[in-house]
Amino acid sequence: IEELTWNEELGSYGDYNLTSESSTNLFSLATYFPFWTESLPKDFATNSTKVIKSFSRIVDLLSKYPGSPPTTLIGSGQQWDFPNSWPPLNYVLIKGLLNFHSRFIDQGSDDNEIFINLARNLSQRYVDSVFCAWYST
Repeated sequence: IEELTWNEELGSYGDYNLTSESSTNLFSLATYFPFWTESLPKDFATNSTKVIKSFSRIVDLLSKYPGSPPTTLIGSGQQWDFPNSWPPLNYVLIKGLLNFHSRFIDQGSDDNEIFINLARNLSQRYVDSVFCAWYST
């Protein structure tokens, strides 16, 4: 997975295009599934820096947009693209962060607070967004 889809410069995974035999550089919350499924290379288990770098894109999105992070940054007008956010992908982000919080807490890492605080922030933003949408409609 890492060899074919990991982009070191972006600090994230990309979709793999079988036709062009290359990984895409398009941002999508779906690229965080390996964190949720814990199907990451072993060096991720001991290298919180890689995890923090990957989730720094989420932190950037949260600083730019209110509510939950958008599923993609493509403004296609489709329901799965910007500015919309999908609950299952929010769960993937949150659970991926909690997986690493659990993993690094056992190692006594100082980065645990980063993972748990971002998971809490994502959770609260999602609940706030749902409440605001419900209240306004």
